[in-house]
Amino acid sequence: MALNNESHLFIINIICYNFIKVELLNFIIKNKKISFVIIVVLVAAGAFWFWQSQKNTVEIKNSEDFEASTELRVGIAAMITPSEGKRYYEDLANWLAKKTDREPKLIFKKSYQEMNDAIEAKEVDIAFICAGPYVDGKKKFGLELLVAPMVGGKTTYNSYIIAKTNSAINKFEDLKGKTFAFTDPQSNTGALVPTYMVTKLGKTPETFFSKLIYSGGHDASISAVANNLVDGAAVDSLIFDYIKERRPGLVDEVKIIEESPPFGIPMIVARPDLNQDLKSKLRSFLLSADSDSQIKDVLANMEIEKFTIIDDSAYNSIREMINFIETKTQ
Repeated sequence: MALNNESHLFIINIICYNFIKVELLNFIIKNKKISFVIIVVLVAAGAFWFWQSQKNTVEIKNSEDFEASTELRVGIAAMITPSEGKRYYEDLANWLAKKTDREPKLIFKKSYQEMNDAIEAKEVDIAFICAGPYVDGKKKFGLELLVAPMVGGKTTYNSYIIAKTNSAINKFEDLKGKTFAFTDPQSNTGALVPTYMVTKLGKTPETFFSKLIYSGGHDASISAVANNLVDGAAVDSLIFDYIKERRPGLVDEVKIIEESPPFGIPMIVARPDLNQDLKSKLRSFLLSADSDSQIKDVLANMEIEKFTIIDDSAYNSIREMINFIETKTQ
């Protein structure tokens, strides 16, 4: 471990003090006649060097504070990717840690709320999350946008309302009195959008649907509809299209009956008090990732063309939906 200037000074002080102490003691033993003044000098010298060393030493109150500076703690919310895509997020996180000369620490959370709580508690440095929890985290503790992926030439996505292919459900209103799957309470496409839709109809999810479940993931919601566990669901268009390419048989069992307007895409966020230099490096590495041979294939498997800067205003339509729901349900 490299020593800083303060550490060098501390070591030199200790060496000097011990050398002088030994020489004085030898002098005392040899001469037998030692004045009280010399003893006082010895004690004073020790006190002085101890004070100097303490003044120039930075106290680490918690060992985790030091460990955190050697790690890049990357949060991955379970809903952000289907099960088969998880390894690519891990690869990307490991690559980022290597680029910043840090040890990767991957932190997985089952819900968006758990992830936001971990970021706010400084247990996570950066995270892959959905647009809904970003808006919530931005409002509550200043969660920061780092970069956003570009997929299909766009930095937007949609919510798909789906039903079983052979069902008589062909529009959202047909789901009244039916069973329905949300993904996560904070998901934009998987919960907020259908809540907004039923609110416009003068209902709540609990009064509009006969039964409401939380699947825990967009791929799980698609499976629930395909296997007749629920009549309908709201899912992320990016994940739906991803699964369509890799598990076409599953997607063939469902149909899209409604498509929402576009929203700002799910992104990578950073905790607001993350070191600015580290934040800048992370952003720079991500913005050039598509030209890095070590990670470009991983991005291709994630169907990400590149990372780009996105403005917070891209998420204003989500804020408008939240405000509408809050106004109507007060």
